Amino acid sequence: MEDYTRKPDYEVNEGQVETAEHFEAPPVMPGEMPNSWEQSTWPKVLGIVCIVFGSLGMLGGLFGAFGALMMGVLSGSEMMSEVGDQDMDAMMLAMKHWMPAMVATNVLRLIAAGVLLASGIMMLSKRRGCPTWVMWYVGLQSVFAVSSGVVSALMQREIMAAMLASNGGPGGGPAMGGFMGAFSGIAGLITVVWYLALPVFLLIWFRRPVIKEEIANGWGG
Repeated sequence: MEDYTRKPDYEVNEGQVETAEHFEAPPVMPGEMPNSWEQSTWPKVLGIVCIVFGSLGMLGGLFGAFGALMMGVLSGSEMMSEVGDQDMDAMMLAMKHWMPAMVATNVLRLIAAGVLLASGIMMLSKRRGCPTWVMWYVGLQSVFAVSSGVVSALMQREIMAAMLASNGGPGGGPAMGGFMGAFSGIAGLITVVWYLALPVFLLIWFRRPVIKEEIANGWGG
């Protein structure tokens, strides 16, 4: 009579309990390793930054354009003429002269900020069209930064000259004119650098080969 009792293929020492641990588990094939760009967190961080700055820029453009329009209206109103302050009158007249340029630059700021906001949303959702929108923002913001700096410098210079002239002096003389020109130029340069900080960073970031590769291979359409 055949013995059908199962015998293990290995030796069991005396006192050793035969358990499932003695059987070899089948080999487990490792799964596909995720790509490095699938784990990158910069689109989320940079996308939130673009959304925040885009929202603030749109608010700044709206209030800036509205404020310039109100300054132009108030400068010619009877309420301002009753104030009787020569310095205030001179300042308001200078601002009224630059009112169209201020409105135009703030409208450009509003458009650039809207493009930045859209870029941030596309960045969060990892859309391949995001770099194109970023480049549009870089161009618009660069034009706004330069024009805003020039308008700000020229307007400040005209305001200071008008206020000095209203006090009876011929514009403060050559020395004062040189000081006003230098001060206005420095203020305008600071304005340009401030507004160009983010677009320059985005331009450099999206020009990096590793970022281009990640967008081309890991982002959706």
